[in-house]
Amino acid sequence: MSLESGIAELTSAANSLIAYFNSRKASIDAAVTDALLAIPNNKKVYYVDNVAGSDANTGKLASPFKTIDKAVASTPYGGSCQAVLLSDYIFDTDTSLDGISLFITSSVPGTKRKLMVRNYFNSTSNTNWMAALLMLAGSAVTFKDVSLNFPTVTGLTNPPLGGPNTFFRGSVSGQSPLVQVKLLDCEIVDASGATALLAYSPTSALLLEVYNTTFPSGFAGRYVFGLAAGAQSNAQSNVLTNLTTF
Repeated sequence: MSLESGIAELTSAANSLIAYFNSRKASIDAAVTDALLAIPNNKKVYYVDNVAGSDANTGKLASPFKTIDKAVASTPYGGSCQAVLLSDYIFDTDTSLDGISLFITSSVPGTKRKLMVRNYFNSTSNTNWMAALLMLAGSAVTFKDVSLNFPTVTGLTNPPLGGPNTFFRGSVSGQSPLVQVKLLDCEIVDASGATALLAYSPTSALLLEVYNTTFPSGFAGRYVFGLAAGAQSNAQSNVLTNLTTF
């Protein structure tokens, strides 16, 4: 075979390959697009109206959910959920955050939405517990423009104590190496007779960041379960915070 004929055959084969690719390009592009669209969007933004919403809704602004639970449940594992509160919210059941990063904020920047926490009767322990955000594996929470209202224990038989009386509650089984909480432009409000603690992290490190947030008078000793009033934050081996003392 001469050099010229060999080059001609190679050129013909190359042209055939290019022609085949061109004939398949549209279907290849479509398949790649379909594959990309099939990848779930792990960042979700849902609107929550505890007064007029419904968990049968879509979670969009014109069709808000009723509960934060539904917003969390509608977020894929490992995802980020932003729950935008359109009204004040009664928090009367535990919400589990397993692998979810939760951001709760007001629908009106600068206007705080009340998150009114309630106690409930735990039939297993035969005591009252305070409703909580249960911080499980890989979870994190940020509040912005939220007024977190703690309930009274006055008049309760077997009132919540310790971990069951804490709002940001880590897991005793230690599923997560780090419990992450951030409060931004928030306030903590006590009902008369409230004794609730802010964070409980018995077997995990705790990251607690607080900015432009106010606390009730005499709240010392209630920031982190197990840390007495006046405890120095820089003396704690498993707590990272911008607070100076507890």
